[in-house]
Amino acid sequence: MSLLPTWNTWSAQMAVFAGSATAILSLLWHAPVQVACLHGGVAWLGVVLVGKSVGWFLERADALDRRQSHQRAVAEARRGEL
Repeated sequence: MSLLPTWNTWSAQMAVFAGSATAILSLLWHAPVQVACLHGGVAWLGVVLVGKSVGWFLERADALDRRQSHQRAVAEARRGEL
């Protein structure tokens, strides 16, 4: 079972939450609308980049696990043949 689809969904939701919360907080601190939008966009982009990076590492770990499982199965099959 892979965590990748769950992680992608969760990280996208967190990116939207972080961006919108940052923009709203900026507005509450009396920042101009353009600046608040910029803050929200930067927060969104940062969370998206972190989410994609972690997703890439999860994908690599999953591929490595599948390869090791295959190698283990082949080694056990060879032991059984001898």
